[in-house]
Amino acid sequence: MSKPFDTDPTDSPRRQNASGDSRIRMAADRVLVKENLVHPRPTWREEVFTAADLQRKTFDPIKYAVAGIIPDGLSMLVGRPKIGKSWMALDYALAVASTDGTCLGGRAVEHGDVLYCACEDSQRRLQARITKLLGDEQDWPQRLHLTPVRSEWR
Repeated sequence: MSKPFDTDPTDSPRRQNASGDSRIRMAADRVLVKENLVHPRPTWREEVFTAADLQRKTFDPIKYAVAGIIPDGLSMLVGRPKIGKSWMALDYALAVASTDGTCLGGRAVEHGDVLYCACEDSQRRLQARITKLLGDEQDWPQRLHLTPVRSEWR
């Protein structure tokens, strides 16, 4: 027999029936919410700085995932339809996620993990494109993480 406090009363039935991975994600979300309560965001006054302070400030050099083109962090590639944006982004992603690859005919990359959000591509299309770029003889990069189309995101 369950006790009245065995589950969080604020949990929705969806949360109570979640899989193990979902429960881990939800627990992490709750920790982040608590963290924000313990360490609240600074007020706008605490983030204001003077021009004189900015003049004297020094910054670390910009790090690039693709030398001179894609800085570290989140990047978006935008342009008119059908000009090769997805192919270029996939070329970048494969090169960065590889152990020894380059892109754009030899441009150096900083190797690391990549999350490629293929919002308009199915797994079938991604497989065909990667096969065209890398072939199927060599191993594909383990550090390339792909997210295919999800109908509920639309």
